[in-house]
Amino acid sequence: MVDKSSRGRTGLILATTSRGVYALDPKQSAAPKKILEVRPRGFWGRRHKLGFFGVASDARSNVYLAERVQPSWVTKKQRTSVSCLSCGDLSLKSVVDVPGCSDVHQIAFFKESLFLTDTAKDRVLVFDLAKRCQSVVLNLGSVREDESHINALHASSDRLLIGLNNRSLRDSVVVDLAYSSIFGGDEQMNIEDYGTIHRLCGITDTHDLEPIDGRILCSASKSGKVFDLDSGAIVFSGSGWVRGLTSDVNYIYIGESPRASRKKRHGNELSPMVTKIEKHSLAVVGKQKISAGGQLNDLIFLSDDF
Repeated sequence: MVDKSSRGRTGLILATTSRGVYALDPKQSAAPKKILEVRPRGFWGRRHKLGFFGVASDARSNVYLAERVQPSWVTKKQRTSVSCLSCGDLSLKSVVDVPGCSDVHQIAFFKESLFLTDTAKDRVLVFDLAKRCQSVVLNLGSVREDESHINALHASSDRLLIGLNNRSLRDSVVVDLAYSSIFGGDEQMNIEDYGTIHRLCGITDTHDLEPIDGRILCSASKSGKVFDLDSGAIVFSGSGWVRGLTSDVNYIYIGESPRASRKKRHGNELSPMVTKIEKHSLAVVGKQKISAGGQLNDLIFLSDDF
């Protein structure tokens, strides 16, 4: 647990990684603290894709964390487990399994609906947390395989942004989809029939759709860059695999993981960093290591009022 009084006046950052969930001091004056462990039967050497990935918060200041869970011996299908943490001390409040969701990446929240990237099947699942059931399925095309690699979400007040990195085979894409289309009554819909498609010319290997001071920032992970989605301006250029963005009033926090093969990037031999940059000058003002964290997947800043 993390005592709310121990946060000081600077809030708290949560980082999801291959090896667990970590709480970080934005001042970077204390070592990161692991607050959630990965499932005990992960068999990391062989099933390296498991771990914590997306993180989001709701209007009641609960935090939700999506974890990839080992396939069952019966169905052989991976599922997603969503952990809810209390707003006070970040202790575990509840856990909900989403059986039909595989290879989850980012998640997002709107009212009582939790959006989950079902990356393995090229779709987004809309899960009603109040009823604990799936309400809508947002399909991309007719083939339920990972062709476009849906891996990023941002839920605003009236629409959902969906990021596709197209598996590095072609330019990344962001789809803009109004809630009026999503919650129009159909339980299944094709994203391409209702959404506005924005192609990111010359940009590949993207993650993240993070709102910061009226603009959306996106990570071009392989090139180690963070850019403004609308203008294309480069906000940050690093040397690692960039993934995971968040911010507070004065700073932007950027996840950087060591570059490694797919088989090795989730092991505890790797230690990712959280890089802190000043919003206006974009100068790097600090870095904090998460020892043996594997790959850093997502970040969220929790204010003192959280």
